[in-house]
Amino acid sequence: MNDERTDPWSHDWPPADPPSPKEPDALDLDDFLDADSAGLAAPAAPPAPVRRFCRTCGTVVDDFTGICPRCEPSQEELDARPPRREDAPSIASSLGLYFAVLGTILIGAISIRFGAPEAKTTCLISAVMSVVVLLWVVGSWKTVSPCLTTVPAAKWFIIAALGGGATYLLAMGMMVMLAKVLQLPEVDEVGPMMEGGLSLPVIFLLLSVQPPIFEELAFRGIIQPAMMHYMSVRDAIIVSSLLFMVLHLMPLSFPHLFVIGLSLGYLRHKTGSLYPCILLHFVHNTLVLLTDMP
Repeated sequence: MNDERTDPWSHDWPPADPPSPKEPDALDLDDFLDADSAGLAAPAAPPAPVRRFCRTCGTVVDDFTGICPRCEPSQEELDARPPRREDAPSIASSLGLYFAVLGTILIGAISIRFGAPEAKTTCLISAVMSVVVLLWVVGSWKTVSPCLTTVPAAKWFIIAALGGGATYLLAMGMMVMLAKVLQLPEVDEVGPMMEGGLSLPVIFLLLSVQPPIFEELAFRGIIQPAMMHYMSVRDAIIVSSLLFMVLHLMPLSFPHLFVIGLSLGYLRHKTGSLYPCILLHFVHNTLVLLTDMP
């Protein structure tokens, strides 16, 4: 049979490639005008870019990085942070020190509340706190040692001494005002200690010497430097000051304790040393002690 439709040898070999699909032309204004004049559906426009917003502040975030320009720290803030070191104390270690000291003070306060002798309990709390801080100082010696070996210029010691007097005046003014407004009795720390048999030199050590040394080792020697490796200097000073304020467990004293913490944190940052901080703390506590003397 010569029927070409049934003859398998009548087709060309190899078969021709199928025609490639026609690529759509780029969309322009003429396409839309021609389609509209012919009554046809206009070609679909390219989708508009999706704008993303920060979940915290609502600012439009960067399309490429997804970073919020308002919430993310600026380059200046990043440059102000000290470089993260492998031997820097962690936040967990610093908070462990804080809660160890806070727990010691809480146990002592509860014991006194339930009838324990105030003078002896105060001595015991002071001793336990000193041991706890010393253990952490030994474990974080690479962080603490620079602020103990650095001695700033003499002007910073003058500023610290004057700052101790200023914080004392602020504290006394606020306590007198709150006592009058809330009709509260005056707080006396020295009287119960003397009634418990403690001599003036021991009271001086408990109130004017031990707290400035060991609280500054804990807060400005370990806690604040550790936080400065994870947040800005300003935030580290504020957070450590809040922790310092809460540690004293005296809500009426919280305002001036926070100011004292800010002053001590600023001195530590500007001088790189603990000695001006210890001096300011010592002057403040000694003036309070002299005021409470019978």
